[in-house]
Amino acid sequence: MKKALPLFLIFLSFSGFSQKIRLVTEKDIPGIQITRHDSFSGDGLYNYLDRGADLIMEYGFKKVYVNQYSRENSKVTFECYIMEDAPSAFGIYSVSASQCMFWNNYSTFSCATPNGISVALGPLYIDVINSGGGQDGFGLCELIVKSFLAKNPQEQWYAPPMVQEQRLSPFLNTLCYYKGRLGVNIRLPMWSDLFGNYKFNLYSINIRSQSFSGILGRIVFDDSGSLNIFLMRAGINGPSTQLTPIQTSPGIWRSWVKVNENKIIFLEGTSSSLKLGDYIPPMPDVTW
Repeated sequence: MKKALPLFLIFLSFSGFSQKIRLVTEKDIPGIQITRHDSFSGDGLYNYLDRGADLIMEYGFKKVYVNQYSRENSKVTFECYIMEDAPSAFGIYSVSASQCMFWNNYSTFSCATPNGISVALGPLYIDVINSGGGQDGFGLCELIVKSFLAKNPQEQWYAPPMVQEQRLSPFLNTLCYYKGRLGVNIRLPMWSDLFGNYKFNLYSINIRSQSFSGILGRIVFDDSGSLNIFLMRAGINGPSTQLTPIQTSPGIWRSWVKVNENKIIFLEGTSSSLKLGDYIPPMPDVTW
């Protein structure tokens, strides 16, 4: 089971990342050897990743460091992706982490499986892969993650106010962040057709109870025209605020608040009992 996250979610944010990355060396962990040391920047990412490069580029990729470590029969691949900001790093983590045995044991956002450990740490997305398999390999993954986090402390930044709303705290473990349709296609495919070929960013949270389920989203568009296209595709032609859910298709109920010309809070649920006003104030602050 996932651990409950703190109400005030912590990201790390930089307008331009200039901090020197301190990788784990052979001096940091007794008995390890570095068998590969590499890095790729910009479009060079395609030279490293056969698949998945497009998604990482969508989130604002800067550079990746790749180290391979070995100790006795254990082999581990360490990847540290430098993204353009903290939400971008969290976004890659949020759409990639799945089937986790342990959540948030290593940082505010971390996911551990037998195959490795993923972490979102400020503008850094860290993926440590248990290449050789086995419990000893996972133990080496842990040592590398803990050593790297200790060597690379970060500043703090707080997520948007909607995410911090107290009434959403039971569902914060489902939080995802998207910067385009590729990420939406992976984790939120039911909303993929609502977006056109325009820029947007989206935070989503899954809301569930015994009688209904739904998805709450905070969506920011580049312009009002893109926002209107989204509303039209969602079957919404009404006023700028609709707190009472309306049925837009069989089994789908939607409500929304227009925060400003480019931003909406949008709720889709399986029942009219799921109401936007139950989770956010009637008039959200513009910073939402």
